[in-house]
Amino acid sequence: MRDNAVRVGTLVKVDNSLAEIQMLGGNLMPAERLGPGVVSEVGGMGQVKVHWVGADLDAWVQQADLLQFENSARLMTVRVFNRFGKAKTARHEVIKSIGLRYNWTVELRHKNIVRTIRSDGLNWAFEWFPLFREAHPLHAMMMDGYELSDDQAEALTVAEIAASAK
Repeated sequence: MRDNAVRVGTLVKVDNSLAEIQMLGGNLMPAERLGPGVVSEVGGMGQVKVHWVGADLDAWVQQADLLQFENSARLMTVRVFNRFGKAKTARHEVIKSIGLRYNWTVELRHKNIVRTIRSDGLNWAFEWFPLFREAHPLHAMMMDGYELSDDQAEALTVAEIAASAK
């Protein structure tokens, strides 16, 4: 970390020199099991609270023990659900340099339904067409000349990235 540039929402990872991190409950967690993290709180004395998405745990960490991803990097968490609505798997990807403005959670649901949830809580639903490798807004008719808003376009982009990597 440089110049105390870290703020809530900053995407980070553990410095490669650390073997483990102490979690809020006192347990030690191997650094390689943490995955990327999102800063959830900035405290005093150079400490930040990080939610480690790979482990789904929180820890207070010294800023000096963290590496910050580039400003354009965003986190995409993809959850795959079975036909009964239960999450089977989850993966976390750091997406760089495509202009995303938010971190995202993407739910790959039964019958080719893709739900995108932005970090501020807004969400969109799409139908995934695997043959064409493209998504379309659910229950919406796309007509020539119809333009998506920036928010809709980002949600669509994230849906297509997640579904095509399935």
